[in-house]
Amino acid sequence: MKNFFFAFFLGTGLLAHANALPMNWSEFEINQNYKLQNNLELRSGLTLPKGSEAKLMQEYALSPVQVMFFQWQLSKCPSVLSNQKTEIVIIQNAYGVELEPHCLLNTYVELKDYYHTSFFSK
Repeated sequence: MKNFFFAFFLGTGLLAHANALPMNWSEFEINQNYKLQNNLELRSGLTLPKGSEAKLMQEYALSPVQVMFFQWQLSKCPSVLSNQKTEIVIIQNAYGVELEPHCLLNTYVELKDYYHTSFFSK
């Protein structure tokens, strides 16, 4: 009986990890890797596919405008994105996304949404 419960909890833990839920913006840690939960379509017609990995490089508040800034380094950067110029995409009027050369992805999140769901998971 003990083995059954251990296997059940171990199994549910693996299942939960495999189907990771999006994290809140407030839960991220510098130098940790995360994955996009959905495709992220850019104005240029390029799409960052669901599951793309990114490492959080910086996070800080832009106090004058009440926004949190996050900078991500995209892993496995396609060559078409490596020299991409800056581009801003507004998502749901709550946050913006900016792509810089060398696959740096900046996100801007209004402070009122800092404890809300992001589009990344662990």
